[in-house]
Amino acid sequence: MDTELLSVKNLTVSFLKDGLWKPVVKNISFSVNLSKEFVASSRKSVSCLALLGLLPKEAARIESGVATLRIQNQVIELLKSSEASHSLRGCEIGMIFQEPMTSLNPLFKCGDQLVEVIRRHLNLAKKEAVQLAEEWFQKVELPNPSRIISSYPHELSGGQRQRVMIAMAMCCKPKLTYR
Repeated sequence: MDTELLSVKNLTVSFLKDGLWKPVVKNISFSVNLSKEFVASSRKSVSCLALLGLLPKEAARIESGVATLRIQNQVIELLKSSEASHSLRGCEIGMIFQEPMTSLNPLFKCGDQLVEVIRRHLNLAKKEAVQLAEEWFQKVELPNPSRIISSYPHELSGGQRQRVMIAMAMCCKPKLTYR
């Protein structure tokens, strides 16, 4: 039985600078096994944004490479379409973004943002989603989760905002998480 969850082969990603495409990730290859493996890489942010279809289309492009994700008995090619990678975000692939202040919407309470993720991916009623959100705030060791649920991002410390982002990335129990 194959134990590879993610396989990336010969990925090259370029950014547009001064009218020229400059490679920032050159021919990297790596894999992640199903057995709760950790992988470190010097170009993982750009690589993962490429795999998730989150690179800015006007300033970045994938030059080459193949990336496959194994979900149960299915192998999905991530680089073929951003729709494929978009549909996998949340339940199959989670991402903990580096800077929570630019990732969290300042106009919405932290609890509402987590509840939206839960409802969208797990199809729960609002009451159940709020309960699960509070449970996840407890799991990531936020103090007073009921206060955090009704707080805006700017009302939290940087570490607390990061924990909100961790809860958002992990609440759907993705098989692959990037941080």
